[in-house]
Amino acid sequence: MRTIYKYPIRSVGEQVFNLPRHAKFLHVGWDPSETLNIWAEIDTDFPMEERFVYVYGTGFEIKEDPNLISYLGTVTCDSFIWHVYYEKLPHQ
Repeated sequence: MRTIYKYPIRSVGEQVFNLPRHAKFLHVGWDPSETLNIWAEIDTDFPMEERFVYVYGTGFEIKEDPNLISYLGTVTCDSFIWHVYYEKLPHQ
């Protein structure tokens, strides 16, 4: 079944998620409960695989190879600004 799920994320660092293969990241932002989340379009019929997400504050060093990650979006909260990337997969 194709659907959209949301996944809470921490505000800094590398994070690993188990998502169905071919999951497509759509948006990063705050939900009504003020939790930082990523929304992804998934197909629950596909097998699970690990997906890596990286969150950096402004001015933080981005250590990942720029050819291996994609930018998802930027979120703000008061004076804090975070930039979210995800690891590209060979089948993307």
